[in-house]
Amino acid sequence: MHGLGLLEVVHVLEMVGVSARARQRCPLPFAWRWFAHADFLGVLGKGASNRAVSRVLRSKAAPGLRVLGARTFGPLDRLLPDLRRSDHAPFWDRGLPAVMWTDTADFRNPHYHRFSDQPQTLDFDFMQQVLALLVGALEA
Repeated sequence: MHGLGLLEVVHVLEMVGVSARARQRCPLPFAWRWFAHADFLGVLGKGASNRAVSRVLRSKAAPGLRVLGARTFGPLDRLLPDLRRSDHAPFWDRGLPAVMWTDTADFRNPHYHRFSDQPQTLDFDFMQQVLALLVGALEA
């Protein structure tokens, strides 16, 4: 437990509705081969939340879902500001464990923060797999 009562780890679902039919851009120039295809979910942790990332990666709850996990430490998120682009960052700033789940947002989704971001642009099968994985990871 941390200073907020029963909080163990925060799971932030940041843009998890677009997958393989999209074009993927790479947020990290040195990691292009892992990001070449827009067919994955990314999970990102830092410090104490890296255990939760490991639980997600071990889960068998969504066997058809490709998951890329990033376990980070220290000031890496300050050196790569794209790692802080969601509501998990304030938890990290307070030393609290938080995991960001992402389809990589505007690196993949051409409708990100636009009026064209409509239900018909989302991949509901992908989102169902993400939900199954989240439930499986929380039950683990």
